[in-house]
Amino acid sequence: VYLVRFETVGPRGDDATLEWDFGDGTVGKGPRPTHVYFQAGDYDVVLKSGNAAGDLPPYRTHVHVWPAPGNTSPLTLAAATASLA
Repeated sequence: VYLVRFETVGPRGDDATLEWDFGDGTVGKGPRPTHVYFQAGDYDVVLKSGNAAGDLPPYRTHVHVWPAPGNTSPLTLAAATASLA
């Protein structure tokens, strides 16, 4: 589980019209949503403002969610402790 917090900056429409597409098939609303990604990977996130004038284009960004850290080193804390003993 990966928790990500998004936040709008700069000119935007009414906060109630802000719509987020988190790139994993889910959506959210508001100026500062938090979102949970259940898998590591690359996601294209799109923020749309439903302002009446339609003069704000969608904002797009790319999010990379790293996999959970694993034991990639032969020198784990347990191995280092055992070797010092």
